[in-house]
This record gives sequence, C-alpha cells and structure tokens, in this order.
Amino acid sequence: MIHAACDPATQVRDLAIMQEHGFKLEDVQPFDLFPHTRHLECVMTFVR
Repeated sequence: MIHAACDPATQVRDLAIMQEHGFKLEDVQPFDLFPHTRHLECVMTFVR
C-alpha cells in the first residue's frame, strides 16, 4: 500500500495504525514538490 502525506505528525500516527493492522513499512521516500518552501511530501510504502 502507498501512503502520502505532508504532515509528519499525522504520518507517524498513520504509521502506527498501519503497523497495528499487520502492515510493515518497506520504504519512505521524500518528495520536494514545492521548491524553495518548507513543504515536503513523504511517501511510505507498506507490505503485508
């Protein structure tokens, strides 16, 4: 499963929920979609 978010706090919350439901975090990839700003998207890949 793929999960994308821009808020680290909610992404950590969602990571915990996914792990509780049997998913394992396989990869995290940051994406700078808004250059010259503080915003950063992170995409997490989960496997079951």
